[in-house]
Amino acid sequence: SSLVVGNAVVDMYAKCGKMEDSLKQFENMKARDIVTWNTIIAACVHSEDCKLGFRMISRMRIEGMVPDVATMLGTLPMCSLFAAKRQGRETHGCILKLGFESDVPIGNALIEMYSKCGSLENSILVFEHMKTKDVVTWTALISAYGMYGEGRRALSAFEEMEATGVVPDHIAFVAIIFACSHSGLVEEGRACFDRMKKDYYIEPRMEHYACVVDLLSRSGLLTEAEEFILSMPLKPD
Repeated sequence: SSLVVGNAVVDMYAKCGKMEDSLKQFENMKARDIVTWNTIIAACVHSEDCKLGFRMISRMRIEGMVPDVATMLGTLPMCSLFAAKRQGRETHGCILKLGFESDVPIGNALIEMYSKCGSLENSILVFEHMKTKDVVTWTALISAYGMYGEGRRALSAFEEMEATGVVPDHIAFVAIIFACSHSGLVEEGRACFDRMKKDYYIEPRMEHYACVVDLLSRSGLLTEAEEFILSMPLKPD
């Protein structure tokens, strides 16, 4: 149908970085469904135009379109990017009203949003209320602790994650080494780096090496940082 084609064109232009053409296509569409609105909101996130994104969300509501899970998953990253506390709280209220709070990706996005909007407490509350937690959920919490210099709590969360049987992935290891780095926990950070390959057979990537270099440098261990760089199988750019 023309609606499906129209939505695809909005999406295509946005993904090619042609936001003006994407908007033009959106405005020229005679009919719009929830997919159309979600596509243009996602396009705003992609182009980091949060002001336009929030305007689109308001317009969508005025035009009587009820948001769905995908709308919320488009809105929350904008609140994170913009550190928009008020919009973040409003979006959370909307999520509760629509009954989407049990959706795992929604919970994960809320944890990240609150941590980036300056509320570690709310991140923890969202985490604690989630009945189902995946590796992304735990990583979001560990990242939040890291961001606030709560390295010990990040390590406790990492251990708890392992104890519940959730297997950390390479992103979880970036988060925990970052958290150790920002709290000066050198030995703990190095131990996490070593365990990644030894216990989980995850080959370190450039971001893991960068985190360890940061960990050593922040603690004033510049000689060790230099030696570590020279021993890396991946050479930095």
